[in-house]
Amino acid sequence: MNYVGIDYHKAYSVLATVNERGQLLQEARIPGNSPTAFAQYFQSLKGPAKVVLEGCRNWGYLYDLLHEVQPIQEVQLANAYKVRVIAEAQVKTDKIDARALANLLRGDLIPRLHVPSPRNRCRKNVLRQRVFWIRQRTMIRNRVHILVDRQRGVRVPVCRDLFGKQGMDWPETLALGRTGRDAAAPETGEGKETSGPAWTRRGTVIWAPAQRPMVWCPQLAAVGTTTAPTPIVRDCLAFAPGEPAL
Repeated sequence: MNYVGIDYHKAYSVLATVNERGQLLQEARIPGNSPTAFAQYFQSLKGPAKVVLEGCRNWGYLYDLLHEVQPIQEVQLANAYKVRVIAEAQVKTDKIDARALANLLRGDLIPRLHVPSPRNRCRKNVLRQRVFWIRQRTMIRNRVHILVDRQRGVRVPVCRDLFGKQGMDWPETLALGRTGRDAAAPETGEGKETSGPAWTRRGTVIWAPAQRPMVWCPQLAAVGTTTAPTPIVRDCLAFAPGEPAL
């Protein structure tokens, strides 16, 4: 049996393989985390293999990919924090980490994490993305309130929700002072004039001086066009039935 430890990174992965006696058999660095390169590496090993990787950023991609490689019998997901407690080294490199994982796997010492089903992982990713959009929307709305409150002589309409149906007509007539315009549209730079709505009906934005297209995401409704660095959608929870997850 071959025991393979993988130190997984965004742009590459480092693999180390040991046998049942703990002898280092093979090492490799796979740039771009290419599925073909992973398949070639495991096919070059003699005999079946068990694999371990840490539960780090985007681990699900590699976890699913390894299950499609034929010589692999088992893929384990390790708790990264507990692995460091067990096998902390003074000198830390990608190769050392991969070897440590392989040896822990050989000794059946991997602190394993629960791996949800692909369907549940998909649901979790959608929920995490929705939470992210909600937080971004709240942050931008709070900044809008602060920018408006700094202006003198600006009367805010009395309504339950300034960003609701009744309150969305008011920004069309809002004229901010020079300081407010520069704060709301930092991309315009010093000495440039700004004009346009403070936010739009299709998406909550902070000022749109010169219109330019932004990326449109069907699952999050239409963002529209703006130069604002962070477009926030009003109805970010309105996912249509049957739409693919993010």
